[in-house]
Amino acid sequence: MKKLINYIIVFLLLTINTFASEKIETGKTFLKSITNKSLTKKETISFLNKFAVIIEDERGDGEVTYVFDNENYFRYKGIEVISTDAWRFSNLGALRLFNKDIKMTWKIKISDKENLINIKTKFDPVGKLYNFSVMDKSDFLNQIEEAKLAEKKKQEAAKQAEIEKKKKQEQEKLEAEQKLAEEKKKLEEERLATEQKLEEEKRKLEEERLAAEQKLEEEKKKLEEEKLALQKELEELKKKKAKELEQSEKTPAQIKKEERERKKQEKLAAKKKAKEEKEKLKQEKLAAQKKVEEKKYLWQGKEVSKDEYDRLLNDLKRRAEENESKYKEKIAKKKNKEQNKLKKITNAAYESKMCIMSLRHPDLAQYKASLLTAHNFVAQKVLLAVNSGAAAYTIDSYIDDFRDLHYRAMTTATSNCERFPY
Repeated sequence: MKKLINYIIVFLLLTINTFASEKIETGKTFLKSITNKSLTKKETISFLNKFAVIIEDERGDGEVTYVFDNENYFRYKGIEVISTDAWRFSNLGALRLFNKDIKMTWKIKISDKENLINIKTKFDPVGKLYNFSVMDKSDFLNQIEEAKLAEKKKQEAAKQAEIEKKKKQEQEKLEAEQKLAEEKKKLEEERLATEQKLEEEKRKLEEERLAAEQKLEEEKKKLEEEKLALQKELEELKKKKAKELEQSEKTPAQIKKEERERKKQEKLAAKKKAKEEKEKLKQEKLAAQKKVEEKKYLWQGKEVSKDEYDRLLNDLKRRAEENESKYKEKIAKKKNKEQNKLKKITNAAYESKMCIMSLRHPDLAQYKASLLTAHNFVAQKVLLAVNSGAAAYTIDSYIDDFRDLHYRAMTTATSNCERFPY
């Protein structure tokens, strides 16, 4: 049984080696069939100097455009350079492109029907054919410059619009503060006017009270004088009666009785007169108090009741406090929103830089340094935007830059980064 298993293993190894040899030989035959139709080194140099190459190179970026200079090539996605590296010709005249630590050989074939590039690597000697199209390199670079200029103008217009918006918000803020100050001033003026009016009414009431007390004193004094006069008159009458009594034939008992009756009547008359005077003073005091209570309350030129006046005054105070509270709440929400945006961009910068710092392989040192330089550049732009009070959507646009740097670091072979959180 063990011997049979050994025979099977040997048979499989021989079969696999034969299949691999046949595949390599077939690839070499295919490449040989197109080599004679491919561009020479001189033709390739002329071609790359004149044209930009548009191709889907299966590097995860979709269709991209290659532009070559004397030493490096640049891969464009839209108007942005997404990667760059060196290129050269081998000793045998083959076009070599470098992708970090990976070498790629390009063989370019131009025909009337289709344009093809055979791209192969060290581990794929057969390579793979890719269709491509071309565009005049100068026209392409001019379009890139025009697009970047248009984008710059767009950003400047957006920045100007944000400045105008900020000015408008500041103006609205000043107007709101001015309106609030005017309402406070008006409320304070009305309060002072009300207090002044109340003081005048109080003073007037005090004057009326003093006048009433003075009049009461005068009446009291007059009553006292009348009382004294009446007493004097009674004394005189008493003397007169006494004289008459002496001359009268009435008995002493009758004279004494009549005298008591007369005094009683005089006393009742004096009490009645004093009561009438007291009642008169009371009525005058009530009339003065009623006059004070019937004073007029005016609100915006209209006469209102005291209760209505108090209600309107309290309502005005309440509205002023509500306006002030709403304004403070609006400012607090705006500040909180700006803080959240700042926290988000800070976290994005941190995640991107940590991903770049995770590239520890010595061969990636130069690539890592270029990513860190790009990261510092974006961070400086964010700092300038925050200090200049840029809009939230402008700051959000820099998150895309940090995401791109994170992706470029994460897709490197030695990276251990997590997905970008934003």
